[in-house]
Amino acid sequence: MKALLLSLCLLFGTLLGNTQTCPFGMNFTTQGSIDSFSIQYPGCSSIYGNVFITGSNITNVLGLTSLDSIEGELSIINNPLLVNLDGLDNLTFIGSNLQIEFNPSLVSIEQLNLLHKIQGVIDLTHNISLVELSGFENLDTVLSSFYIQENYALIDLLPLQNLKYVGGVFRFAWSPLVLNLEGLENLTQIVGEFQLGNNESLTSISSLQSLTYSGGIHIEHSNALNSLQGLEGLTTINGHLNLSLNNALTDLSALSNISSVETNLTLFNNNALPSLAGLENIAPSSHIST
Repeated sequence: MKALLLSLCLLFGTLLGNTQTCPFGMNFTTQGSIDSFSIQYPGCSSIYGNVFITGSNITNVLGLTSLDSIEGELSIINNPLLVNLDGLDNLTFIGSNLQIEFNPSLVSIEQLNLLHKIQGVIDLTHNISLVELSGFENLDTVLSSFYIQENYALIDLLPLQNLKYVGGVFRFAWSPLVLNLEGLENLTQIVGEFQLGNNESLTSISSLQSLTYSGGIHIEHSNALNSLQGLEGLTTINGHLNLSLNNALTDLSALSNISSVETNLTLFNNNALPSLAGLENIAPSSHIST
């Protein structure tokens, strides 16, 4: 009996020790809280809950270099002085969402290059100094939605070359310098809608050549886009097909393999479109509005 009690005490002590080594979650609001993390939790490699990084004086995350996994979400939001993510170089796993939003000085996320799969949403919104997506070269799966929007300095999507699957919506919008979707050549499935909007320099989506499934297509305000070449692999739209306010669009022939649209097909104010050639094979049962 004494031996059993001793074993239970040792086991409980070990579990308690592990619990004390790493916190369940962290909310970093100052540079000091990040700098002191390795002192408060020496050797901590995994946080079991969510990590929030939001602070007006946060300039770096170097104090988090020991982390290799976050079991919850990682939110890096509203950090006006944060320039890069040095300190997250060892991160290999995020168990929920990755949110990087409203960081006006952020120029690099290349320190995330060990991530292969995101279990939730990726949201890259309004990082106005972010020039490229280096750091996502090994990313192949996003189990929920993927938003890339309002990153006005972004020049291309090339680092997404290994992305194959998006389990929700894929939205790419408000990136005025991006000319094409090079980098998405291996993307085969988007379970939610594929949404393009307000990318005023975008002239081609031909890099979507491998896409065979999409829960919908929504393309609007893409005023340099004259064709939908790249969508030839789609045979069914499992949702809504919406093409609106694309003033240069003249050619729908890339849609000629589509036989059905599960909900609505909407064509609205595509002023240069001479005809509906390319839509001949869509079943009459599809609801079409123009």
